Amino acid sequence: MKRLRETLSQTWLSIQSSLFPWLSEELGPLTAKQQELVTALE
Repeated sequence: MKRLRETLSQTWLSIQSSLFPWLSEELGPLTAKQQELVTALE
């Protein structure tokens, strides 16, 4: 179970470091609601 948690954590860090900046570049500045979503997902 620990291995699964580590794998999921690493995958999520990868998503955070690539997806969120990409969305910001594509969409422009995030709205307050979008920023709330990003914060909740982090």
